[in-house]
Amino acid sequence: MVSMQELGKRILERRTDKGLTLQQIADTTLLSNSTISRYETGVFKCPKMPAIEAIAKALDVTAGYLTDHPDIRLSTKQQKDLYEMFSQACFVKGISVSLAVVQSGLKDNFPERLRQGNLSIAKMYDLLKLAKSLGIEAEVESFLKKQPADSGELSEAKKAMYDFIDSLSDDQVRWLLQIAHAAFEK
Repeated sequence: MVSMQELGKRILERRTDKGLTLQQIADTTLLSNSTISRYETGVFKCPKMPAIEAIAKALDVTAGYLTDHPDIRLSTKQQKDLYEMFSQACFVKGISVSLAVVQSGLKDNFPERLRQGNLSIAKMYDLLKLAKSLGIEAEVESFLKKQPADSGELSEAKKAMYDFIDSLSDDQVRWLLQIAHAAFEK
């Protein structure tokens, strides 16, 4: 996986290669100019996958291209399997998962976030850091490479919504965005 600085560099390079402005990406992704700028400069430390996926789509690349990790999204079962791997490694070492997390310098809510399936890209780095501290980095890397990512299948309703949005003209999309922004400002 890439560092936050490398992720930002890839976003910036792809955006400039395509001749797009921050505003154009912001309009497409519904993220602010400043958020995208923080991603590009590596200032934003924990980008969430939906934002990365939106930026990737706007740049006509995959999230895997930006992050160097095609299987970022892990299912609940996959995350439980990983948690079990960590639990077993900790058992062998005679420590709790929570203690291993603290000794690795990670936030103590990491095990709970892993169980909940709530890992951002930065948390995937933490996952590998914890694995390294427990001596199971190779096993975790192997697990991540073997596991298929969630299918990401969209419901029929979401597919219909995306098809509708794709059918709109740029002017219609701008008009809808203005309405949405006005509604949220009230």
